[in-house]
Amino acid sequence: MKQFADGKGERIPKQLIQDPTRRARYEEIVKDTIKELYSSARYWDFFKSFNEESVHDFITEYASKKAWYLLNGERMIAKKEREQLRFRDLAEQCFWEIQQKKLFNLQAEWRAGLIEIEGIEVTRDFYCWEKAITKCPFLDPVSSAELNLYMDYLESGLYMEKSWYYNWQDYESYNQLNGGPDATPEWYKFYDSKIGTDYLLMLPDKKGEEEKKFLKAWRETNSEYNALGINEEEITTGSGPNLYINYGTLDFFINTFESKNLLSYFKASEIKPEDDTTEAELQDAFRILNRANETVRLPDDPDWKQSVIKGATRYKIKRILANLPYVYDEYLFRIKTGIAFSEAEDDSLYQECVAFTSIYRQQVREGKNSSEAPES
Repeated sequence: MKQFADGKGERIPKQLIQDPTRRARYEEIVKDTIKELYSSARYWDFFKSFNEESVHDFITEYASKKAWYLLNGERMIAKKEREQLRFRDLAEQCFWEIQQKKLFNLQAEWRAGLIEIEGIEVTRDFYCWEKAITKCPFLDPVSSAELNLYMDYLESGLYMEKSWYYNWQDYESYNQLNGGPDATPEWYKFYDSKIGTDYLLMLPDKKGEEEKKFLKAWRETNSEYNALGINEEEITTGSGPNLYINYGTLDFFINTFESKNLLSYFKASEIKPEDDTTEAELQDAFRILNRANETVRLPDDPDWKQSVIKGATRYKIKRILANLPYVYDEYLFRIKTGIAFSEAEDDSLYQECVAFTSIYRQQVREGKNSSEAPES
C-alpha cells in the first residue's frame, strides 16, 4: 500500500456560498408543513396509533424531507436519468468519510459536555456540517495515517455502504437500542476498533437530554391538541410503536397525504430497499461490471448471484483504492494553495439544513426560556 506524507500549510476555512432565496423557500416549506401536520385532524387518525414522542420527531423530520424533495426533486430525477458510475467520485466520497467520523467523535464529546465548539449551539448543527464537511472549520486536515487507516478498512473486507436513511452524524440512531451496532456504519466500527474510540458512545448525552427537555417545554406551550379535540391519552408514551423516518413510512405517508408530484420527487431521491435486496444489489453489480475496463474474475460461490455481487464489490473497492491517492494529492494541494474545494451536491443542502436548524434552534431557545421562566 502506498504511504502518504502529510502536506504542509494551514487550514483555511472557506466561506460557504449563501443562497438566501433558496434558504427562505426551504424554511417556508418546513414551517408550513409542520403547521399543517399539527393543525389538520386528518393526519392524527394515522399518528395516534404511534408513540407520542416519535410522532413529534417524525413531524419535524418529515417537514425537512418534504422541503428537500420539492426543492431538489427535478434535479434528482434528471440525475437518475443520466446516472453514471464514476470511481473518481466514489473515491472522493469515501475520502470525506474520514472527516465524518472525526466530526461524529467531536459530537459525542460535545454532547457529554467535555468540549465546546464555536458555532455549535444545538445538536442539529452537526447535521449541517455533515452537509458541508469539506468546509468544516474546526476539523483538523486529514493526515496520512488517517488515510492509510481508511485504505486498510477498504482492504479488510468489511467495507459496506451506509444505509441511506441514517445520516453520518445520526447520533441518536447509532446510540439507541433500535439502532446501535446494526445501524452504525462499518467504517465507524472499524475506526473505533483500531483507534480505541468506541467509549465515546458510552459517554452521557447531557446536552441532548437537555435539548429534549426544552423541546418538550416548547411543544407544551405551542400545543394545538386542544384545538383539534385530540385526546393525548391516545398517543401517550408507550402506547404504540415508534414512528420512524424510513422508506416504507415515507412511501405510505406521501402516497396517502401528498400529491403525485411530491411522490415522483421522493421516488427519484431515495433508494428503495427492495423486498428482494439481492436483486437490487445484483442490478448494481451488473452496471459496475458492464463498465469495467478489465477482466473481472468472479469468486466461487454456490449462489451465482452472490458471486456476481461479490466480484463487482471487489472491483469497485479496487478502483476506489486506485483513485484515493489522486484524491488525497489534490486535497493536499488545495489546502496548501488555499484553493477552495470543488462544489459538491451537499453544498446546497447545507443551506437547507441551516434553514431547518434555525427553526429548530428557535424552538429550543423558546422552550428553554419558558421552562426557566419563574411561575407567576
